Amino acid sequence: MSGIFDSGAAFEPMDELVKWRQDKAPHLEGSFDAVVLHGESQSESAGPTRGAMAADPWTVVTESNPAECVGLTLGDTLELQDGTILTVQQISRDRFLGWVIRCTSNARVPRQ
Repeated sequence: MSGIFDSGAAFEPMDELVKWRQDKAPHLEGSFDAVVLHGESQSESAGPTRGAMAADPWTVVTESNPAECVGLTLGDTLELQDGTILTVQQISRDRFLGWVIRCTSNARVPRQ
């Protein structure tokens, strides 16, 4: 990842492989490295917020260039290395961080 730090290598120790699965047919799949954070920050931003997340909140941050993120939509699932399944709730692109994907864990199963 690059942006805030001069070297993208600063984030590498925190990266883990995340598996993506499209919620609707044809259920495309992919994987990418990301920094995965569990919980919700208690600090408020200076500008407008999107509101608090219900359930068990997670934030997944990845580089701005993985092709898998372009097709990512609400309701898709991300599987972590420990088997935790996250459901995508919000997707935004930050010019410094890359893709910021807000999720909830074990929210529901994918559509068949």
